Amino acid sequence: MLQHSNHQVTFTENPGEAWKLIADGRFRFIIADASGQGQSIYQLIQHVRSRPELVRQAYFLLIVDKGQNEI
Repeated sequence: MLQHSNHQVTFTENPGEAWKLIADGRFRFIIADASGQGQSIYQLIQHVRSRPELVRQAYFLLIVDKGQNEI
């Protein structure tokens, strides 16, 4: 749906790969699947929050399993 609305969509295999792209400051909205890798996603969010220039421009949408309370 995002691609059909002319948004650039980039997929990564893991949070570490995502961090490399986010750190460049080219991405403003991140959709992350936290199921099964909650701690890694938490660390990714902490990396973003540690960089003031990214905090003001990066937004997260986390997808979690129903009942998941780890994040």
